[in-house]
Amino acid sequence: MSSAEQYIRTQYPVIDSDPHFTRVVSYMRHTDYIAWGGLTVAAPGILLAFERARPSGAPKGINFALGLAASIGFMGGFLFAYQKSS
Repeated sequence: MSSAEQYIRTQYPVIDSDPHFTRVVSYMRHTDYIAWGGLTVAAPGILLAFERARPSGAPKGINFALGLAASIGFMGGFLFAYQKSS
């Protein structure tokens, strides 16, 4: 065993210690997709809740902020689902 190889003790046997991106995405379960979609919707939903609680007064600024929040939620949701799936 070389110094670069390390063994991690887990409860279940490790199938693939370094899975390829396409393999991880192809093995995503429906619960991973639900988590991804939930985080995508939650980010702009929280922003809208804050806007209703205390309006900013910027009529067009909220549209950009909602788009940005949705894209950040989409990326964060994907990373969360990817981590759960791998």
